[in-house]
Amino acid sequence: MDGEVVARVQQSTRVALDRLYLLAADVPLVVAVSGGADSTCLLDALIAVVPDAQARLVVGHVDHQLRPESDADAEHVRALAAGYGLRCHVLTVEVPALAAAEGRGTEEAARLGRYRALRDGFPDLARGPVPCIATGHTRNDAVETVLLHLLRGSGAAGLDGIAESEILGPAALGDVSFDPDGSAPALRVVRPLLKVGRTETVAYCQARGLTWRDDESNADPQFLRNRVRNHLLPVLRTYNPAIDDAIVRLATVMQDENRWLDNVAAQCSREIIRWGERRATVSVHALAGQPVALQRRIVCRIAADAGYTDISFDAVERALAVSRTGGPPRAELGGGLTVTRSGDDLLFAPLTL
Repeated sequence: MDGEVVARVQQSTRVALDRLYLLAADVPLVVAVSGGADSTCLLDALIAVVPDAQARLVVGHVDHQLRPESDADAEHVRALAAGYGLRCHVLTVEVPALAAAEGRGTEEAARLGRYRALRDGFPDLARGPVPCIATGHTRNDAVETVLLHLLRGSGAAGLDGIAESEILGPAALGDVSFDPDGSAPALRVVRPLLKVGRTETVAYCQARGLTWRDDESNADPQFLRNRVRNHLLPVLRTYNPAIDDAIVRLATVMQDENRWLDNVAAQCSREIIRWGERRATVSVHALAGQPVALQRRIVCRIAADAGYTDISFDAVERALAVSRTGGPPRAELGGGLTVTRSGDDLLFAPLTL
């Protein structure tokens, strides 16, 4: 049984890397290792399946400065990397300070700070268009993410779970930018374990004799994800024991549909959006000529390029109301973003220019 889980996880990792064009690619790969079972499993599996792993893999650990034992976590990861003969970089993010400075919650500040640190912390590895980071997100994380978005009233874009590969530009990382030319720094994040469950990563580590660190904050009910993981999902499984499979199917369908709709919205946006310094202008008539579903996606694209990736449904509707005859002349969309009607144009801009 132990050998079966090891073989299964390693094969799943190999197939994922091949699908992501990373198995044979001669590019470095930073492995984000927290020290928990998921990322420990990922690192060991990558060592097993990546050709020339010791030359290509580098371990990155982010200390969020949130727990007294974070120093011990960092030392554990250093020792783990050394055992494989890999380089290890420990990066520090002052999450409480970041959350206060940017008006974000602790979970969001930790996520953004972690990705920014991983993006900027390896300048010597910048081969290829963007640095590539592998994270230990599992199938369970994808299921929980869909439910979190559903609870928050997400549209279709939030129901596709977690992408196996994505490019995170400045806007996705919370950096305010009206610079859509793609010149700003970005990060590619890949998640090879998305078809592997959390019970499998633990079983893998046990089978391989690997030790890992447990983060006590994962049981803290003040965080919504923990309540979804430890309370809501167990309740849902009493209604449908295969609810995880059902949610994964939903996410797969939504990923395909969102990909198609995003391509349509991107093409339309190129045709009707005029970009200026920290602002975007859209013809009212050009916007009104699109289906409402596409209008919403265009507004979301503008907001994302402004660094406001979590625009609410109500904010999008306020923006569209400004575009309509008899609507208000101006609306605040949140995150410092406003939309103003000027003749036949809508002007999207930060509050302070």
